[in-house]
Amino acid sequence: MAPTTTTIEFPIRDLGAGAPMKPIPLAALPSIHGLVSEDPDTFLFEFDIVCWGYDYMTNAYKLKIFPATLKGTALRWFMGLGGSSISTWDDMQTNFLEKYQDYCKSRNIKEELFKFTQKEDESLEDCVERFKYMLQRSGHSDLDKEILKIILLQAFYEGSLGLLNIVGKGDISKESFEVICELCIPCSRGLTRNRQEVHSTKVSGGGVMKAEIKNLLDNLRIDILSTLSAHMDMLQVKQKQLELDKTMAIFCTKCRKKHPEREFPLNSIEECAICELNHATTSCPSLLGLKAVFQGT
Repeated sequence: MAPTTTTIEFPIRDLGAGAPMKPIPLAALPSIHGLVSEDPDTFLFEFDIVCWGYDYMTNAYKLKIFPATLKGTALRWFMGLGGSSISTWDDMQTNFLEKYQDYCKSRNIKEELFKFTQKEDESLEDCVERFKYMLQRSGHSDLDKEILKIILLQAFYEGSLGLLNIVGKGDISKESFEVICELCIPCSRGLTRNRQEVHSTKVSGGGVMKAEIKNLLDNLRIDILSTLSAHMDMLQVKQKQLELDKTMAIFCTKCRKKHPEREFPLNSIEECAICELNHATTSCPSLLGLKAVFQGT
């Protein structure tokens, strides 16, 4: 006899049964397959945009529509969560990100930023936007602005640097990160030279050279690695000292034998307050003579 019900329980526990749902075409929803090449953060951002556009801003609506976005491996992962294991939209987001943030695309964004380069036929404005997007996606937007400036400048073509030097009226590397990003806009909108010239133009005298930017970045890498190495050496020294202290804690500091200092034998011997010899004060031989003196006998 064929089974009358599915063997897979639905993971979401419906706490808002009967809530009115507004029509939304499924084709408008983004989808994710759980592939290594996909970006779960961008997917959730697109999902929020669609929900906002169709007035699905309540968490109950998002929770109801979210399973329709899952395909392939991602859908199989969802099916394996177990019946009624998800109660809220926060639960759903947390489970989804815990599964796919580390699995999809490398999160070592600092290394990606160091390798960032301007694409062929990519305008300076588009290049900066892509750089900012990568920076926001990484969660490392608090990096020092001087570091970001060096990384961005080394990503540009020689011609792009020459163009920025002209627009900036001098050495563009002396400008701030924010100013450089602003100058990239007029450079990309035909206010100086066309794009073809940007990739072939030599840098004019007085401006920063691509080689100089590369040297700055190399020096920055060396400084970072040296600092990390110094911190690691310091941590190793501290760790060894802690291990040594832990080992030596079982040795008495007075006799260097293997017992706690509180068990040092001389600590248990009373010293006479009269003659300072190793016997109790009440047993001191001089005590009888002292009594006689004070009693006048």
